[in-house]
Amino acid sequence: MDAAALDAGQSGEGGIELLRTPEDRFEDLPDYDFQPRYVFVDDPEGPPGNRRIRVHHAVSGPPGAPTLLMMHGNPSWSFLFRKLVPEINAAGYRTLFFDYVGHGRSDKPIQEEDYTYDRHLEWIRQVFAQLDADPELGLDRVVLFGHDYGHPLGARLQAEHYPDRFDGFINGNAGLNRGRYGLSSRHEQWRAFVRAVEPVPIGAIVCRNEARREQGVLPCPPAVEAGYDAPYPSANYQASIRAFPEMVPEDTSSPEARANQRAWDYLQTYERPYLVIWESSDKPDFLPPNRRDEYISSIPGAYGLRHPQFRTGHYSPEDGPRQVAEVIIEFLDDIYEPRTFEQRIFTDFTSGLRPFSCSEEGCRHDDRTKAIALSDSGSAVLGETTSLDLSGAVELKVVFRFRPELDPDPDPKDQLFVELWSGEAWVRLGAFRRGAERGEGDFSNHSTDYAYVRVGRDEVDFGSGTKVRIHFQGSGAPGEILIRDFGIFARTP
Repeated sequence: MDAAALDAGQSGEGGIELLRTPEDRFEDLPDYDFQPRYVFVDDPEGPPGNRRIRVHHAVSGPPGAPTLLMMHGNPSWSFLFRKLVPEINAAGYRTLFFDYVGHGRSDKPIQEEDYTYDRHLEWIRQVFAQLDADPELGLDRVVLFGHDYGHPLGARLQAEHYPDRFDGFINGNAGLNRGRYGLSSRHEQWRAFVRAVEPVPIGAIVCRNEARREQGVLPCPPAVEAGYDAPYPSANYQASIRAFPEMVPEDTSSPEARANQRAWDYLQTYERPYLVIWESSDKPDFLPPNRRDEYISSIPGAYGLRHPQFRTGHYSPEDGPRQVAEVIIEFLDDIYEPRTFEQRIFTDFTSGLRPFSCSEEGCRHDDRTKAIALSDSGSAVLGETTSLDLSGAVELKVVFRFRPELDPDPDPKDQLFVELWSGEAWVRLGAFRRGAERGEGDFSNHSTDYAYVRVGRDEVDFGSGTKVRIHFQGSGAPGEILIRDFGIFARTP
């Protein structure tokens, strides 16, 4: 079928009805000057191997370099990644992104029932299989970055088809709903919105959402907002946009829930590096449990990495591209330099304080929660490790999960410090303060959070008698912070 037929919405013989966005809709998009390439995937209503549906992709950066495969979510398309790409390419890495069927420059089946979770996954599998076999691309070392729906689809792609193919996995602002708690009110509102509003104002959703405003991120320029809308001349082109929210499972009996559970089972054995990029305004407990904490605590390759919470809206590659690019580059550098850290200490305190000791009043092991409880007594309270020999280390990472249970009125005196004994004095490595709401300060009440500090020898002296401690400075009101685990990682040359 030719492009004119697709543009007219004609179905051809024995296949689903397709639309193809006119090419002039993609002219002069800001910062999106990528040479389009195409592969073809099967129309599921035709015979196997019919390769009838055109899928857009683009590649840039040094040939033969390690590659970041970027998968977008809904209702965005690869335009979301345009500002990340130059930064990542400049750091020596190649980038490869594509638009899902129904999105961006890819062909668009016209009926909502043309889209299912399994069909999207199969189309993605066919895209990657072709790119992976392309000798011109020469894909060897690949890390997968899935934003929004790109994470559950990326997790299923690995679990079901490529369990050992990728060198690392980046979760960009995404859940993996297994139907255990129903739908969040936020998702129900989103689903009702896309059902009722035609066309869906994609540019406004990305560029003028409430979370963005809460974080003080200015609206996009009009040309950028228009860029998100460019692939969709009318509501007829948005069937996939409307279908995606219906794919989130409402209970554990749905096929999507069972598939996502199998992907989660796979991730719970995932020992390769797994990074979470989150937005601080996202309420972590709108569905139990805290999803970000669930990833960090349950996926073997996650603990000990940065896992930033950026002051952005949900679309962090748009709202904070430099921040996102920097943490992705650090993640890639650690994998490919290589910059491997050795775990020196890890404890989840199930058996008591060791290797910690409480050196001041207000520190105790809580048998009920299996954590160290630091009381908000108003005085310095310490959790202190035994001595470490870090004389050969060039970098140090200190991480721990903690849950504040403090007076509901925030006080600027509520701070948590990470300090290192250099042999002569305690040196402050990091400070974390409390905020009134999620997205303010570094931690808030009633949700487990994650502290991460990374320093080099050029910043702090390491020695054979190094100690690390947690120092809680409270306002004196009733309450405590529970330290749930603690890890120290060191890197030698």
